[in-house]
Amino acid sequence: MTLSEREEGMGGVPGVAQLDAKDAPPATINLNDRVRVTLTAAGVTAMHAEHKQLRIPYRFEPPAAGEVLTFELWRLMQLFGPMIAMGCPLPFTSTELEVMRS
Repeated sequence: MTLSEREEGMGGVPGVAQLDAKDAPPATINLNDRVRVTLTAAGVTAMHAEHKQLRIPYRFEPPAAGEVLTFELWRLMQLFGPMIAMGCPLPFTSTELEVMRS
């Protein structure tokens, strides 16, 4: 598909292209890459529950809803993975993660 064909798909707006999934290059991510998320109340509850269960004191002020936190991807999956399911409240405000390469 040419750029002009993609522009036609966007109402012919010059410079605006609609990419198909097949046009996007495959993404690679490392489990050690850091990701940034904004916590919801459900995410804060999950973090508090883990600290209480493991009897780990907070070294810093406990997080609050709306706070932006950074985790290694493996740690994010370990902590919040069990609560990611259809119909469950999300632990963060978006389903997209901001990835910072290691």
